[in-house]
Amino acid sequence: MSKSSKVRIENRIADHGSYGIIINGGSGCVVVNCTVVDCSEMGVSLAATTKAIVFNNCIAGSSICLNIDKPSNVQSDNNLFFGLCVGQTSGQTTKRLLTGWQYVTAEDGKCGLDIHSVQMPVVFKDEGVKSAGVFTKDGMPVSYLFQNLPLPKGTYAFWLPVRSYAGQPIAAGDYEVRLVESDFKWNYLSHIGDTGPDCGFGPLTASANPNFVAFASKDTVVMLEGWSEGHTALRCFDVKTGEIRWSLPGSNTSQGLVVKDGIVYFLYASQGAGVSRLTRVNATTGAVMPWPGAVSGHMFPVTGPNSYSMAVLGDRLYVANAVGNKLTVLKTADGTTEKTPEIASPKAVAGDDKNNLLWVISGGSLVAMDATGKRVAQSNVVADPADVAACNGKLAVASYKTGKVHILDVGNPGAIKPVGELGKGDGPYGKIEPDRFFFQKAPGWFPAEVHRPRHTFRRIQSGRSWLGYANRLVARQGASPRRGV
Repeated sequence: MSKSSKVRIENRIADHGSYGIIINGGSGCVVVNCTVVDCSEMGVSLAATTKAIVFNNCIAGSSICLNIDKPSNVQSDNNLFFGLCVGQTSGQTTKRLLTGWQYVTAEDGKCGLDIHSVQMPVVFKDEGVKSAGVFTKDGMPVSYLFQNLPLPKGTYAFWLPVRSYAGQPIAAGDYEVRLVESDFKWNYLSHIGDTGPDCGFGPLTASANPNFVAFASKDTVVMLEGWSEGHTALRCFDVKTGEIRWSLPGSNTSQGLVVKDGIVYFLYASQGAGVSRLTRVNATTGAVMPWPGAVSGHMFPVTGPNSYSMAVLGDRLYVANAVGNKLTVLKTADGTTEKTPEIASPKAVAGDDKNNLLWVISGGSLVAMDATGKRVAQSNVVADPADVAACNGKLAVASYKTGKVHILDVGNPGAIKPVGELGKGDGPYGKIEPDRFFFQKAPGWFPAEVHRPRHTFRRIQSGRSWLGYANRLVARQGASPRRGV
């Protein structure tokens, strides 16, 4: 309503809009017995409005339940608030708690607004440092209300969140408010799990942001980090002892890691739109091997924005760019770009030396290409594939849908045979276990580009598959995959 006088809005429902009930420039208007649901920006707003009454309304699911210019222009009471913030008024910060709203709207010695309005109450029977949260009946957290507040005995109001801690809508149902006495604090010591020997610079052996892992030899693995306060780009670990053989400094967005004939190739994002930095390193010593004619020793190919995943096949490197619908083919001899064949949304690539094929996750399919870029076969044997690794005529393909790593025999690309799988398939929630993978899609989890399994596995080699996440590497041995660490 705009510039209206003595308008009465009663027994109305306003739902699923950006704004609920808005009165602009009015006088003597009334909003009573209304229900405002999931109007994301604002529930009820009285802008430039005088002598208004807001009474006995339920406002739920709004970032700001009630917006007014001046408390003296409004009478508001007996409302029920279930929003992120109770109210907003000129000259004051937005108030989340009802008690704060009542305080800032008190003028000239008079009581503030919404004295008899309600937020869900929390009652503490004794003093102490308290925390509270909303949980399902089986103990799964929905949202935390507050933590570590030194509160005396009494009854307190809180705002009921409109979304869960994972940013998802809260489904209708029965929930519990759980209260605990706690004084839980963190004292910063170092990176989590940093208990190993010093690697010569930065932190210790535990990797803060591992992105890619690959075998450098039968005795070593190399791990490429992304952005990290540790500033250690590449680390080579002894498989048997876990100790660092060598490491290189650096910190940036990592895009790919492969090993071929004793040389480690890794790709970092660089300055400039779609520009990458390609570096090669001696896998035994960790010494940088400068590219021929390169002033800095590195090559800077244009691979496209947000390039991710690199494979090696023969004497060529292949970099996937899903945004640009293309692969960038680089020569291992000098790091220069040879061509950029087009393919729909390549998410990940893997080089299959035994079959001389390049395997690409293109959209939702697994595509086989020869070295020239010609499509040889296509399969949907794995649902919603996320990442792929290849070795000795077999593929390991992670699935967002199943939450498992599927082992495939691709000796005949036109008739792929599943031969095993890794993982429980009941993730990503629950107790952290080596085979409960975080990349599995589930309600309330993060978008696919956030939780893609770049931390999860790289390759299968010599009968051993390695999976890495956070500060651990998980190895599985044997002819057929099985659980175990």
